[in-house]
Amino acid sequence: MFNKTLVIILKEMILSSRLNFFKTNTMSKQEIEFRDPVVERVVNKFVSRSDIGFAKYGVTLDKDPSEMFAWLNHLQEELMDAVLYLQKAKEVYTENLQDEENI
Repeated sequence: MFNKTLVIILKEMILSSRLNFFKTNTMSKQEIEFRDPVVERVVNKFVSRSDIGFAKYGVTLDKDPSEMFAWLNHLQEELMDAVLYLQKAKEVYTENLQDEENI
């Protein structure tokens, strides 16, 4: 009897947590008309990044319980990576220009 009651309680808890998950993680749909294909590609990348983040962390940024310091730290790390990519791109661009001048 005790085991049966425990199983029922656990099933109710799981169902309740699933319902709460779907209540808090529902997706909305919006149709957007783009005049600029560059803007469209950037928006698509934002949606893709959001999907990747949700798959990885199981929570949307809106529902992320992290503290402000953690967000700021993560942003700093991302910006540091961006500077590295920028530097590499500038170096490759400069090398390509020099190669073209030598042809």
